[in-house]
Amino acid sequence: MKLDTVEDLPFINKIKREYIRPNSIFPSWKEGRGYILKFSLINDSNKSAYTDKCILYVHGGGFFHDNPKTNSYQSIAYILCFLTGYDIYVPDYAIVPYSSYPTQVNEVLSLTDSLKPKYKGIIMGSDSAGCTIAMSSILKKPKLYHSAFFISAWLNLYSNSESYYTRAHCDALNTGDRIYKDKPKKLIRDSREIAVKYLGSEKLLKNEIANPYLASKKLLGSIPPILMMVGDNEVLRNDTLDFAARCQQVNNNVFVNLYDNVWHDWPLYSQNDESKKGISAYQIIQNFCLGKIIKKKFVFENLSQLLQVSCNIVL
Repeated sequence: MKLDTVEDLPFINKIKREYIRPNSIFPSWKEGRGYILKFSLINDSNKSAYTDKCILYVHGGGFFHDNPKTNSYQSIAYILCFLTGYDIYVPDYAIVPYSSYPTQVNEVLSLTDSLKPKYKGIIMGSDSAGCTIAMSSILKKPKLYHSAFFISAWLNLYSNSESYYTRAHCDALNTGDRIYKDKPKKLIRDSREIAVKYLGSEKLLKNEIANPYLASKKLLGSIPPILMMVGDNEVLRNDTLDFAARCQQVNNNVFVNLYDNVWHDWPLYSQNDESKKGISAYQIIQNFCLGKIIKKKFVFENLSQLLQVSCNIVL
């Protein structure tokens, strides 16, 4: 099931949620849409010492679905705000079919520009299809961001990574990705169709910013410190591993956590013992967000705690 309802979070009363409609930087794209949800700690004395930063979180939903008010994304925002002490901004970017690329990227960049005077560092966060938009924004203007974290990233809009086959769901053995249960060929075909609708043109599949999986080494070498988290059972597993492998050839500040026995977007769910791995993921994100950059090398806060988490590979 999805994350417990927002009202069940024990610290919700410590956090203020604001509904912002900044039409000058984030225009309405449908009646009642085109807003930003901001989450901030009410009691400043409880805030982290690192209050000079904020998190801009780009939600997932396959380009067509979800919004900042979706229960899971409000929960993520509350959790991240409580754990880090940072202000969290979740924009209601224009979804398909109301707009296509590069509208979503331009909206995220416009919001980033508006936040720059208020904070010394902006951390990008995202999951699933939101990672496509977030990574395109970073590739386009990498210097705008202090760092970034990605959960279950969809980065290859050709949707033909090896894990579409190796991590395909199997009912008989109860293996693979429990979220995407179609056969590989159908899943690849449907995913690519969705991607083309988001891009607005099949030609953009070849664009290294629109389709981040194709980013050149020159672009990858310029991106800020990035934490990438993915489940070993995900069909999108190799989007993360392949992308990170290419990054690490030219960039020493790209980190990957590969979690055993979990599927797509597992931190957004609460399920039996796997919920512990969701909690672990949030702890890693917390440590990453509170980290520092020293002489161009990223240093995790509380590194010893990071090495005790239940993931099977730390790259």
